[in-house]
Amino acid sequence: MRRCRSWKPQRSKRSRYKTSRPWIRGGSIGDHGQAESFVGVALADDLIRQLSGRSSSLRVRPVSAVYRYAPGGTETGVQPVQAARRVGTDFVVAVQVEYSGENAVWRARLLRAQDGEAVWEQSFRGDRSHPFALQDKLTKALQGALLGEGAGATAGPAHITLNLQAYAAYVQGRMLWNQRTSEGVYRSIDLEEQAIAEDPKFAVAYAALADAYAFDMTDWHKAEDTARKALAIDPRLGEAHASLGLMNMLWRGDYEGAAAEFKLAIQLRPEYAGAHEWYADNFATQNRMDEAFHEMQRALELDSTSLPLNTDMARLFYLSHRFDQARDQSRHALELDPKFLGAHVVLHDTLIQRHEDDAAMAEFAKIEEIAGTTGLYSSVESQRVREAYAKEGIKGFFAVRAEYFGTEFKDNYLRAKYLALLGRKDDSVEALHRAMSDAGPNKLFVMYASSEPAFDGIRDDPRFRKAVGTE
Repeated sequence: MRRCRSWKPQRSKRSRYKTSRPWIRGGSIGDHGQAESFVGVALADDLIRQLSGRSSSLRVRPVSAVYRYAPGGTETGVQPVQAARRVGTDFVVAVQVEYSGENAVWRARLLRAQDGEAVWEQSFRGDRSHPFALQDKLTKALQGALLGEGAGATAGPAHITLNLQAYAAYVQGRMLWNQRTSEGVYRSIDLEEQAIAEDPKFAVAYAALADAYAFDMTDWHKAEDTARKALAIDPRLGEAHASLGLMNMLWRGDYEGAAAEFKLAIQLRPEYAGAHEWYADNFATQNRMDEAFHEMQRALELDSTSLPLNTDMARLFYLSHRFDQARDQSRHALELDPKFLGAHVVLHDTLIQRHEDDAAMAEFAKIEEIAGTTGLYSSVESQRVREAYAKEGIKGFFAVRAEYFGTEFKDNYLRAKYLALLGRKDDSVEALHRAMSDAGPNKLFVMYASSEPAFDGIRDDPRFRKAVGTE
């Protein structure tokens, strides 16, 4: 999991990140027709939740794998069969919606990904203003077709919300959050709050808001209360338990408490890829890499095209000193999205460890371009970085970064990292000790200190082992 390390949020600036998507008007979802375009995603969400765990022979992809094909997603023009092949499924449900006044007809087909042939099809008629009633009919029929007659009863709640306005805001917020950028997080908070305002009983939106808060260095403390509100509505909501685990892991350093929440989340909703991802990260904080890889692989089996998951797998390879695989996995993530900041960061760190200095600097230039003018990867530093590298090579780059994190963007952990790469052992250990005692948001960055390759030169120093708690 790549946390949003490229910014220091200032809540007063959040309003400038209001989304400009055409279906947003004045900070709220527009008319019913605009929200109506999310009926397909809502149907997918309901089907996935109701079919998951119903049969050992039937495996479904998580709804996060569908977001890129939703309105406002990155691949809205992709045909259903092509999408099925990309996410690695054998079948896909395609629904054509036709409206005539207040009447609606849904023509559903179950298509085989291999050749596009329809193996089941059925039409459903109803009131346009009651799409969830049509969803109920379709879901029951499809469950019967997939699982056999008598299997039409749902395994869980029929719908996560009956408010399309709320659902549209929730989905758009989740898509933005998955970008793992400061702007995406801020905008997702706005949208999830809007979803809850539309439907105060929308438990999954509370969990999504808790996740967004957990990535916010200013308001992270709101994550716990928000997740518990979700559980007050639905005590068996796995996503909310995963949110609690995420907050415990990132901000409290309570890895045992986090593990308990992740295990419960997986027990309640085993197909939720995020719970497996964060459980893997929790193992990695304790250098339990075999278990970390097991959980991360499970997450990728569920959602193979997820950018955060693919990037996080690359990070595990990096932390395990498997640099060839870290490089290849990072590049795989960038094939999915060439501008995904987290994957560039892992690739940059990996190339440094591989002593491919020119390539590492080329990656850093891409990082600066994507990150903008503020934060950890500020492009304001471009000229200094280039001059230092041209004059002194990679050591010059390390020196500029160590100075930057000691003065302009104070961060003791990242300063310790670059000091270690410079071979300044005493200074690195001193900075690391300060980082471990920091009370502020910089505490977030020390999670992987015990396995960070940049510290290989000081790993055997008793002072290092004391700082990271491995002595």
